[in-house]
Amino acid sequence: MKLTNFLVINPKASDAADRKGRIAGTYTRLMVRGDLESNAKPDVTGKLAAPEGGRPMKYEPRYWITRAIWGKETATNFSLTFKVETHEQVASLVTTGWQSNTNGEKWERVISHSDYSFPYFLVRNDGSSSVPKLTFKLKSDNTYQSQGFAAALSVALQVADKLVKEPTVVNTLASQASREKAQAADAAISQLFGTSIVEQLTTERDLAPTRNSHPFALGDAGVEVRLLLPVEEGDYRAEPKPVGSWYVGFDDPKPSIFSPVRICAPASTAGSDYCAEDVIKGEQRVASGLRASEVLAFLLTPPPGAAITVEAYLRSRPYVQSSIPLFGSTDAAIKLRAYDTLCHNVVNDIVKLGLNDFDGRIVLWALAKGMPDVVSMSAIPANSSCKLMLVGLPA
Repeated sequence: MKLTNFLVINPKASDAADRKGRIAGTYTRLMVRGDLESNAKPDVTGKLAAPEGGRPMKYEPRYWITRAIWGKETATNFSLTFKVETHEQVASLVTTGWQSNTNGEKWERVISHSDYSFPYFLVRNDGSSSVPKLTFKLKSDNTYQSQGFAAALSVALQVADKLVKEPTVVNTLASQASREKAQAADAAISQLFGTSIVEQLTTERDLAPTRNSHPFALGDAGVEVRLLLPVEEGDYRAEPKPVGSWYVGFDDPKPSIFSPVRICAPASTAGSDYCAEDVIKGEQRVASGLRASEVLAFLLTPPPGAAITVEAYLRSRPYVQSSIPLFGSTDAAIKLRAYDTLCHNVVNDIVKLGLNDFDGRIVLWALAKGMPDVVSMSAIPANSSCKLMLVGLPA
């Protein structure tokens, strides 16, 4: 018996040799790029031509009398769920719908060719967040509960997106809202189906042994999924034909969430202001372009809703306000301890949110440079541990 699947997964080989810790302590993000069978490609003569193997899904109406006697409806959705640490996100990659009844014919096809909306997340040094989970799900049905499936799903996803925007970086302040949005998107897909065909593929991708391969960054930790569907919508008995492949990989690692600087392959670093060969050189390049006002204005949780900036988060911490009177103490020991306590608390709290130690020190630097009502750079005692935390950052 031949088992016909509509989803075919091809995990990329992951070579662990001599690559442990290569991107530990940096940020990366998921990237999705589609390659549809119908996409035109240059042939040997340079002319654009559709590749062999793919067949078009035609917009082929039925006779009016057939529609009057027998209404027909089909719906298909192909989606990706991404989970890492406390973050969860659903991306709808393909949605098709067809209604053929007494009201006429209606086709709806929504395809995502690429998706870079996923937030950055920290690949921790202890490896705790270096294994993101990817779940690909296909649901297809000839009958469903909602008229106009594709339109209804599109509206539901737009509503969810308006209620919650994905954060720039995965952090504990934004995790609950992201999970609620993912659950709403998944529910919208599920509830619009009755009895249906469901295929689900799940893979965990370990980022610890990855290398910076190009042209698709960290491609060896990625995965390719191929989607096949019947040429005649809803005809599940027919041999399915390829629709396209979606390549899921990870972006070049970033030393800091506050900068566009990345760790790139050596061939990409020449003449680029945003590429560095390694983390140390990357951090140096990040430091040279820092602006305290931009760091303080960085959104930890995006709008709509009560957006929280780095500055707002710092001002909400009780130890920030309680430290201010101690900075003016005439007792040198009390004054030194107050500065050291503040600095350690700031860095520790930023790391607890889900950012790295380098960004914790950048936030501390921005506090000293951009929030003079709390502390100023020139007032920090030279013999304090604060000064050591600010080494390598602008004076």
